[in-house]
Amino acid sequence: MAVKSNKQNPKSKKTEPEKNPEPAGGLKAGENEKEPAEDPETGDGPLLEKPKVLTATRPILYLAKMYQAGDKLPTNNQEMVAAWIEAGSAAWQEPGAKQFP
Repeated sequence: MAVKSNKQNPKSKKTEPEKNPEPAGGLKAGENEKEPAEDPETGDGPLLEKPKVLTATRPILYLAKMYQAGDKLPTNNQEMVAAWIEAGSAAWQEPGAKQFP
């Protein structure tokens, strides 16, 4: 007497093609939201964004420390940052850019 196998024949099994849903945010397949953009000038390599630094445009006395024009200012107090920018005493600047006089 022949023994029946409980294994199914893989050829007889119907499989549905895998559906790859489109990622949220309108990105196409293969695109990654977190990948940096390429350098538009050279067209190669990722474009690295440098964080801006809050720089004094004139002397500022803050928490018993004197900051001269061109010095990096602390950004731990957002109210002071906003006040310095509004008064023209500080500005956001890219590192390595021309310093204020």
